[in-house]
Amino acid sequence: MNVGPPMHRDAGREQGATNRNSWWQSLAQQFKSPEGKMRIMYRSFSIPKAERTNSENEDAWFPRGPEATSGYALEVDTDVFRCALADGASDSCFSQQWAELLAHGYGKGLWSHDVSEGALADAQAQWQAYVSKLDLPWYAAEKVELGAYAAVVGMTIRQDDRTWDVVAMGDSCLFHIRKGRIVASYPLTRSAEFGSLPYLLASNPGNNDEALDRKLVRLNNKWMSGDIFLLLSDALAAWLLRQRETRAEARALRSLCELQAADEFAEFVAKNRSKLDRDKRPALHDDDTTMIRVCVLG
Repeated sequence: MNVGPPMHRDAGREQGATNRNSWWQSLAQQFKSPEGKMRIMYRSFSIPKAERTNSENEDAWFPRGPEATSGYALEVDTDVFRCALADGASDSCFSQQWAELLAHGYGKGLWSHDVSEGALADAQAQWQAYVSKLDLPWYAAEKVELGAYAAVVGMTIRQDDRTWDVVAMGDSCLFHIRKGRIVASYPLTRSAEFGSLPYLLASNPGNNDEALDRKLVRLNNKWMSGDIFLLLSDALAAWLLRQRETRAEARALRSLCELQAADEFAEFVAKNRSKLDRDKRPALHDDDTTMIRVCVLG
């Protein structure tokens, strides 16, 4: 088969930039910048592990719809916007409830970049009050003593100085997208950094020394109108970094940024869970999978 002459490296870069700019410009044409206000265009998507129900999904996010449904959309003009994603550890007990407390605590402004054991005390007390009311068999009660764990990433965007902050603990990540390219990711930057033992926030007081020591905080970053932020749970974050590492960043970003409905997200996740990468492993690990997408205009 005649495949034509080899493409020069610079030509390949130019073609990649053309493809990236093409989809980005098409998407940007849909944006309407408000006058004198910061406008947030927000969507959240989530799907549980294969063969699991939505009630078994241990991810939590803020804001979310009244029924915690995937595909929730929000468009709002505001001075300050906060969002968060928390990923409960499957091997800990009642991690879904702990993730909910963390995501909503950040989203409601109960804690922020100054997160400390003291800042988490109220959420820890609420988790303990919840589990203490349950009639559990002895083996479950023993596991409760070990507590629940979750990764968390939260972001605050402000209009007045056009800045944004991020705080992250564990392996859920934030990606900053500008003009169709990833310009930064937090807290992880390479797919090889994802492991089986991330540093997670604990529901039991005194178990957070390592997680708090390793928390990532970046304050007063500047945003531009049209910037997109993706908050991704670990499986999807690792997938996106692998796409970047294999020069498939533009296509991957286009897929994520053009999703509009819950069924589209479910189809995307199922397709990539069944696809094998070059190492013959599933392209997307089978885990609870959540994406928050925020576009800021102003």
